[in-house]
Amino acid sequence: MGLDIFFVFGIQLLVILLAIILLVKIPPMNSFYGYRTKMSSINDEYWKYANKIAAKTIIVISALSILVGIALLISKYCFNIEIDLSWYFIASAALIIFTPIIITETKLRKKHRANTNV
Repeated sequence: MGLDIFFVFGIQLLVILLAIILLVKIPPMNSFYGYRTKMSSINDEYWKYANKIAAKTIIVISALSILVGIALLISKYCFNIEIDLSWYFIASAALIIFTPIIITETKLRKKHRANTNV
C-alpha cells in the first residue's frame, strides 16, 4: 500500500510543485530547462507564454490524476476490488508528458497565426 500511495501522491505532488515554481518564476530563455520547442523559442514573449500554458496544464492534469488515483486507492483498499495500479501510473505519466505539449503547441500556433496575420 505504501508504494501505491507514494506514486499517487508523492510523485504527483512533486510534479505540481515543480510546475508551480515554473509558473511563478518563468525562467529566462535557455537551453537547460523550461518548455523548449522551436515555436516557444521564437522570442521572449512566446517563451513566457509557452511556459505559463505548459505549467498550468501540468498542474491541472496532475491534480486530476491525483483524484483518479484516490478513487482507485479507495476501490482497491476499501472495497477490495482487484486493481493493477501500474496502468494508472503509466497513463498518468503519459498524460503529464504529452497533454501539455499538445495544448501548448496548439495555443502557440494560434498565437503565432494571430500575430503574423495582423
